[in-house]
Amino acid sequence: MHTYIHTLHYIHTLHYIRTYTQEIRKSILNLERTNRTIEFSWVKAHVGIHGNELADRLAKEAACSTEIQVVFDRMPKSSLYSELEEEATQKWQEEWEQCKKAAVTKQFFPTLRDSINLSLNVTPNFMAVATGRGKTRAYLHRFKITDSATCPCNKEDKTLDHILCKCTLHKTQRDLFKEKVPGF
Repeated sequence: MHTYIHTLHYIHTLHYIRTYTQEIRKSILNLERTNRTIEFSWVKAHVGIHGNELADRLAKEAACSTEIQVVFDRMPKSSLYSELEEEATQKWQEEWEQCKKAAVTKQFFPTLRDSINLSLNVTPNFMAVATGRGKTRAYLHRFKITDSATCPCNKEDKTLDHILCKCTLHKTQRDLFKEKVPGF
């Protein structure tokens, strides 16, 4: 209960600070229009400087006041961009999950958030693997480019999954890869 009250007080304080910040900006703009010079400088706190002590007292009063109107019409561009990016990513993820296509690509990238920040050298070969459109016998057979989809190991169709995980002809390379990439 105490933490909740403290957090709620903090949230209200932030809103009041935003209101005062907006008022300060307006005052500065009005003063600049009258050709006044405004300077801000750092002063040591709590050493008896009248203006600083007054500012501290007024800030504390504002933070604790419950009579100040909260204004929400100002927002930093960076916050707006962050919120829009988050909203767009969530919408994109929902569409990604509902899409019936891209089954192979979804095996590589189940969530968009993980793949967005991933730094990859996206080559044509990588895209062929990630999209399931590699030049495998199974893919080429779909378009009647090869007579058979069967892998030369004669176990099953030569799909990317078969090549990467099951094909006996690629076992040595797969074992070397597993040594270098734990968890594969």
